[in-house]
Amino acid sequence: MKTIRREPSARYNTFSEILRELQPLAERSGIQVEPRYCSHNKMIGMFLVYQEEQQLALKRYIEEFNKNVNETRAVLKITQF
Repeated sequence: MKTIRREPSARYNTFSEILRELQPLAERSGIQVEPRYCSHNKMIGMFLVYQEEQQLALKRYIEEFNKNVNETRAVLKITQF
């Protein structure tokens, strides 16, 4: 309920605050909370506009890019619109 309070100052300030509150529930449920999510992660947004006939080639490029991203321990998330 705290996450949806009308007054912004009454909500959580950081994701880390939420994780601290959820930690006891996670422990009781046997869920391991990964510490990397407690830090201040950054995100880059990117839109890739392409034609259907380009999809196969782009898939190969994205797979190669994802290998490089994984080497940095970052995470690549892809969604289609």
